Formats: sequence, C-alpha cells, structure tokens
Amino acid sequence: MDERVFMIPGPTEIPPAVTAAASRSMVSHRSQDFREVFSALGAGLKPVFKTANDVLVLTCSGTALLEAAVLNFLAPGSKVLYLSAGHFGRRWRDIALTYGLEVEYIEAQPGRAVDASVVAERLCADREQQIKAVMFQQHETGTGVYNPLAEIAAARGGHPALLMADAISGLGACPCDTDAWGLDIVVASSQKALMTPPGLAAISVSERAWQAGKSVNNPKFYLDLYKAKKYADDGQTPFTPAVSLVYALEQAVRMLNAAGIDNVVAEHYRRRDALRAAVRALGLQPVAEDDCAGGALCAVYTPPGVTPPALRKALSERGVLAAGGMGDIKDSSFRMAHLGYIHDRQLIAAAEALEQSLAQLGQPVQRGCAAAAARAVLQAEPQRVCWE
Repeated sequence: MDERVFMIPGPTEIPPAVTAAASRSMVSHRSQDFREVFSALGAGLKPVFKTANDVLVLTCSGTALLEAAVLNFLAPGSKVLYLSAGHFGRRWRDIALTYGLEVEYIEAQPGRAVDASVVAERLCADREQQIKAVMFQQHETGTGVYNPLAEIAAARGGHPALLMADAISGLGACPCDTDAWGLDIVVASSQKALMTPPGLAAISVSERAWQAGKSVNNPKFYLDLYKAKKYADDGQTPFTPAVSLVYALEQAVRMLNAAGIDNVVAEHYRRRDALRAAVRALGLQPVAEDDCAGGALCAVYTPPGVTPPALRKALSERGVLAAGGMGDIKDSSFRMAHLGYIHDRQLIAAAEALEQSLAQLGQPVQRGCAAAAARAVLQAEPQRVCWE
C-alpha cells in the first residue's frame, strides 16, 4: 500500500490547508491580527455546535474542559445523574467524584446506548429538585455508540437540572443540535472530527449555566470560564494560547462551515455504513448495535483465535493504523475510526487490509468481499463532502 491509512480516533489526519494555517508566521497573542482570528474562531464554532450560546476555546485537552465544567457550574455535594455508554464515560464521573459531587452513575451494556427513559424517571421522582445536572456522552469512543441526545434532552421536561454533554469524539461526526435540544454545556476537542492537532478544546455554555455557576465558589485559576469569557468578548485569552493551533482550528472550522455541518455529519455516517458493511462481509461483529452506531468509528469484536494486538500488527504492516479496544472489551475488540480528513479510497484500502490481515492470521475469508461491500455502500450513498 502506497498511502498510510490513519484510522485511530484521534489525533486524526490534518488537511493540508489546516497544516498551512498552523505554519503561519508567529504573531503576538495580544495583537489585532490574533484578536480577529480568535474572534472569528469563536463565531465560526457556533454553527458547528449549532448554538447561539457562548463558545469558548482554551489551550488544553478536552478532559480539562470536562473538569472546568464541573469546577465552574457544580458545587461540592451537588447531586448529578450520570449516564455512560462505556470506558470514556467513566472519566467525567471520576472528575465529578474528585470534586466532591454525589454521582448517581448508570452505565449501558457494551454496544448499547443509554436509556433516555431513566432520565425522565429519575427527574420525575426528584420532587425536591436536588439533581443539579444530567451528565452524559454524545459518543462513546470505546464502542462507537451514539447516545440519543435529543431524547435525553426531552426527558428533562421542566426540571431545572443542567444538561451537560461530552462531545469530545463526536462533534462534527454525530448529530449535536445544542440549542434545539436545550443542551447547557457541550465540550469538544480539536483532534477529532475538527481536523486539527491536539491542544485546543471548546465549550458551549448556555445562559442557564452561566447563571447557575454564579453561586458556585470552587477555587479555580486557569480553568475559570468566567475569566475566559471576559477575555474572549474582547478577542483575547487570559493566558498565552497555542497561537499556531488557533490559526489551524480557525481554518478547519471555515472548511466545516463551507461544507455545512449537516453534510459533514452525513458524510461520517456514509463512511460508517461502508465500514460496517465491510466488517460484516468478513463475518465480524461490530460492537455498537445498528440503532445506536455513531459516525466516528467502528469498534469490532475480533474472531475466535485472533487477538487484537496480532490483528493490529498485521494491519500496521499493510499501512493501516487501527486502535485497540478499551475498557471491559479491551481484550476482545479493536477500533477503526473514520473521522475528519478521510477519503473513499482510504476506506476501501482499509477494508482490503483488514481482509488480508485476517487471512494471514488463519481466518477463512472470501477474497475481495470487504472492499466490494464498502465500495457498494460508497457508490450507493451520495458523497456529501470531499476534502480533496
């Protein structure tokens, strides 16, 4: 294979235009030039989040903004309802526990989405309105499951609990209609479907959240979002930002908005359908069930007699970089992501490499079946975005 196929769920491949933007000559982060770009980035992210709320960008990982959401909007001792679809969902729970929150934690079975009816039941029973937030993932990176955000949001009803969504691996790859669904906090990160190197994270904050946070007195310094908002309103950051990454993300966001975020999400689901078809043609089973499979990646159970490390090694020898399984299914699954700057030919090449790798490891496969299955889907579904 002449071309490396980079199919891990972050960091992802970077478009040449984004790389070029990151290579611009350095400027002062207090200059007018930077102010204009940083302000344009904040404004450009709003259509990506589908919100009119404030969107703040900080130099940090997505995990740091998960922590910031707890620090700024939830006081120690607050009760929260946490819904998780797997391994990465436990991270925000652990952050909440670290800061003294009382967490009611509910986790779905591997491959299944969280049950929105649980939210309705629990909030209806919370007559004294002690639950201050419902926290959940948009997309679970360990399984490829997309949680029903619209249903979870609707289940809140008239309860005042904040709706807080971890969209780190899903924003741009899975549906996220922040304002239509009434989401108060949404956290995303640069190195996934936003097609930018790691190092920046973004958070959408509703007016309800800002008001709720006024009574929260957690000590904070770098992760003080009220301070970040004050500076962002003037096109600045409180502390020295990753200037080159800001230029890179601003370029990527312009590309996303030029394509249309709905088209970008639809393209991710087109890739999802193609890869899942290839996997099934090889007799393999995706982890995520059909009714909740997201557009970011495909987690796949390995067949009997094949270990995930052996399969990933065989794929790597053919130029395809896949990710290992996570959490409870670490020893029985692998993951192939299709986030951001991915092309049809790369998906077909990955399907071919998976077929060849399985054959090398002694699995019976029908020659050419994986690529044919992927190609059939790609040809049948209209291509919504082509980054070339």
